[in-house]
Amino acid sequence: MSAWVAVAALAAAAAAALALPLLRRPRAGAARADFDIAVFRRQLAELDSDAARGAIAEPEARAARAEIQRRILAAADSGGAAPEAPDNRGRAGALCAAALGAPLLSLAIYAAIGSPHLPDRPLAGRAAPDAMPADVAAAIDRLADRLREEPGDLGGWLLLARSYAATGRHDAAADAWANAAALAPGDADIAAAHGEALVHAA
Repeated sequence: MSAWVAVAALAAAAAAALALPLLRRPRAGAARADFDIAVFRRQLAELDSDAARGAIAEPEARAARAEIQRRILAAADSGGAAPEAPDNRGRAGALCAAALGAPLLSLAIYAAIGSPHLPDRPLAGRAAPDAMPADVAAAIDRLADRLREEPGDLGGWLLLARSYAATGRHDAAADAWANAAALAPGDADIAAAHGEALVHAA
């Protein structure tokens, strides 16, 4: 249970950190004006450089320079009276409430229908994720016993080989494929499966 409380606290802290910048109301006009002025000044410097190299005629350079300077003045005038950026505090508040509510709601649901009072199971007491059911293992053993008495059953060897491969017993699967290949020496699929089983066994 304490682990869930820690997870919820961390999630709440992360949500608050993400929503905090949205709670501020920046002024976008002044920043935009400064950016525009910097761009226009860079254009002016490039224009002077082109004019000095003779890449542009002087009359055209004077006209372009006047236009750029007019834009610089217009940007400087608009920077002081620019409207404020939209107020995102309402949306950020809703986002923060949802982000805080999600971990708290999950914690409440787990406390209501889960089993937080039960201790964790020891690793040694857990079943292996790929453990074979007892009835499946018994069926494979019965098939292997029958094939010892009826070694000419090609279908039985194929089934046994696939069963061994599916349960991770690649050495036994390779032996079963070998018996099947001996009964069907011209079958390319059986030969390929036998080779694949040998690779897995190695």
